Amino acid sequence: MGIPILDEQHKMLFAIYLELDKLQKEDPITAKEKIWDVIQRLQAYIRYHFITEENLLQKASFQELKKHVQSHELFTRLIKQFTIELSYNNLLLLDNLVIFIKKWLLSHILKEDRNYMECVIQYLQAIKNQQK
Repeated sequence: MGIPILDEQHKMLFAIYLELDKLQKEDPITAKEKIWDVIQRLQAYIRYHFITEENLLQKASFQELKKHVQSHELFTRLIKQFTIELSYNNLLLLDNLVIFIKKWLLSHILKEDRNYMECVIQYLQAIKNQQK
């Protein structure tokens, strides 16, 4: 997207997704602890990323910030719901979780995040020009 801090964070989100995707192919009983570790890291990193992104959008005066935050909140709630259901040892849900994360990341980053790209790049350029 041309926004280094967010580009790096998006790469990390995809890396975590790929870990889950790989674990999905393992025996769920023996991989259970690894699965939980990755899900917990995903939840923590998502919170970190959303805070970073939302703060940047606020500073850049992004007009659709409220809508974007709502999208983040929906994702967070859905991941929490998956986690609760997985805690009941319904590891078959892992397939659904992996599919959901992939679709959401692609949709959110490639569509919704593109909406703020120009606004944030202009904001960052203005800051850079002020520092000269």
